[in-house]
Amino acid sequence: GSGGGGGVTSMMFNHNGNMLLTGALDGIVRIFDLSSNRPIMAWPACGDTGIAKSPLTCVRFSASETTVVTITNEAVLNEWSLHKPLLPVRTFKIPKEKGGGTSWHQIALDSEGSYFLVSPKGVPPTENSVPIGMGGWGGGTRGRSNVGPLNTPELKLRKRKKERKRGVAYLFSVHEDSPGPIQNIEHGSGEVTAVEWHPTLDVVATGGTRGFTNITTLALQKERKPTQARGLL
Repeated sequence: GSGGGGGVTSMMFNHNGNMLLTGALDGIVRIFDLSSNRPIMAWPACGDTGIAKSPLTCVRFSASETTVVTITNEAVLNEWSLHKPLLPVRTFKIPKEKGGGTSWHQIALDSEGSYFLVSPKGVPPTENSVPIGMGGWGGGTRGRSNVGPLNTPELKLRKRKKERKRGVAYLFSVHEDSPGPIQNIEHGSGEVTAVEWHPTLDVVATGGTRGFTNITTLALQKERKPTQARGLL
């Protein structure tokens, strides 16, 4: 079936593999029945922002699979009930990062549906990416280049500042009244571009622009509420 206008950006199966959740550049959330290969649900993920077509960067089923969490490149993070998907159950606020550019957030949910982790501003790499101070990915020069604009003092200083900058990921709770994050998870140097949650433990992994992956054990103080049984899908 059709995954969405302009390209599919994120996908997730439900627990038994009968349904496939997709997000696309056209800003539409779709759920497919794999027995028929046809969408059985579809709705725009713009919420009440007034943005007609804001591309989706990540979509995830909740642990109960009765709700869906979505995020757009405008940093609009919504939770949707699959019983009434046209209006979000709640909208969360992601802190604004300094600097411009397109945001490409990722979401990782815990196994009980109480918490989720968000990367603040991940940007997909491109084949034309060139590391500062290097001669490129292939051909031309061997090792470091001693000439050219890539080794100017200004760019070296900018590189050192980026290396010292500590990245964070944002931890949210579905049980808190506040729409903002309840905790910032420090990553180390570089911006956080990827997040993942351990399938059984309160342990999260964060990956960043500097190539480092950090493992963090969380001390979640609030007692968890029981997860609803999977019934809709």
